[in-house]
Amino acid sequence: MTFLLGIDLGTSSVKALLMDVTGKTYGICHEQYPIEVPQEEWAEQSPDRWWSATTRVIRKLLSESGVEAERIRGVGLSGQMHGLVVLNRSGEPIRPAIIWSDQRAKKQVRSINDLLHEQQLASQTMNQASAGFAAASLLWVKENEPEVFAAIDKVLLPKDYIRYKLTGRIACEATDASSTLAFNTRERQWCHPLIEALGLPPSIFPNASSPWILPVTFRNRLHLKPGCVGAHPLFSAVPTKRCKR
Repeated sequence: MTFLLGIDLGTSSVKALLMDVTGKTYGICHEQYPIEVPQEEWAEQSPDRWWSATTRVIRKLLSESGVEAERIRGVGLSGQMHGLVVLNRSGEPIRPAIIWSDQRAKKQVRSINDLLHEQQLASQTMNQASAGFAAASLLWVKENEPEVFAAIDKVLLPKDYIRYKLTGRIACEATDASSTLAFNTRERQWCHPLIEALGLPPSIFPNASSPWILPVTFRNRLHLKPGCVGAHPLFSAVPTKRCKR
């Protein structure tokens, strides 16, 4: 029998679900993690903690269900939107993730919205900036943590960090990229006029593709026994809000 694995990286916990292709559920597991508030209006989480929680719930799900991991042929990812994960050239997080509920970047939001108006870019982004959006948080890092900003090689959204850890592939998909406010939603590509106007290096933004079907291997990254998880499971990834509509 063929099985499908669903992973949802939420704001307060990660959930994993195992089902067969008929929709029968074989198990659901979850693990909570905290939101850190080091200063007023800040909201951060540890990407490493996301990852360790994710590996534990998947291993627990497989153990409790009795399903052999190599029978998994599809993986679906969803997760909290808007957040900012910054990686160095070694692919390691440089600082805690700034998540969607963070309010520190109000000054940067005004700057971005002014640019959207002046350069008439709102028709591309199809949204206005708000605090907690990745573009605003990234601009805050540039202006307040220059050493961190200089070390950034790639930026990711929260669920795409989990996909990267599962697969080794740094990428994002269009639905979640549109929540950054640095994405041309109409053309399904990064909004380069805005990125350049903000003084952000275009190279730090990963390849953005459609949210479905990415053939990859992730078995060894879960530290499962050799042969675990189908050699090329199909990945699909969307942000949580899209799943609820």
